[in-house]
Amino acid sequence: MPLVGGGGAGNVAGGNPAGTGTGLNYIGDHAYAYSGSITASNSSSADTTMLDFSTGQHFVVGTVAFQTTEHAANIIYFEVLVNGESIIAGAWDNSGSGQASANTPIDLVLPSFSRIQVKWGISGGSGANGTAQISGRTI
Repeated sequence: MPLVGGGGAGNVAGGNPAGTGTGLNYIGDHAYAYSGSITASNSSSADTTMLDFSTGQHFVVGTVAFQTTEHAANIIYFEVLVNGESIIAGAWDNSGSGQASANTPIDLVLPSFSRIQVKWGISGGSGANGTAQISGRTI
């Protein structure tokens, strides 16, 4: 039986398996999500959604990474939530003191049948862009 959507792994119709978006994509036992460039407005918390999806029947062992184009010494916020509970949260200024935490992938395990949200924000500026990625394997 041919695959719906014209090819790829599984039923990819209606999805964007090679691009950006808020969802989690599966290829075999690999899982990934790329937010694409997301603009944050001036806030005092991680309140701009980058990724928002629910995991399936398998849990995911992988990493999350975040980057931003912000160059000023504004406060940058980053947070990962599982079922509404914060599992990773950070804030740093972009003067270099916390920059390693922004560019270093962080290991994580995403439980099955869970809602995952990745958010960011910036205080003291506006219009900065950020990207987030999750990649891993399903078990």
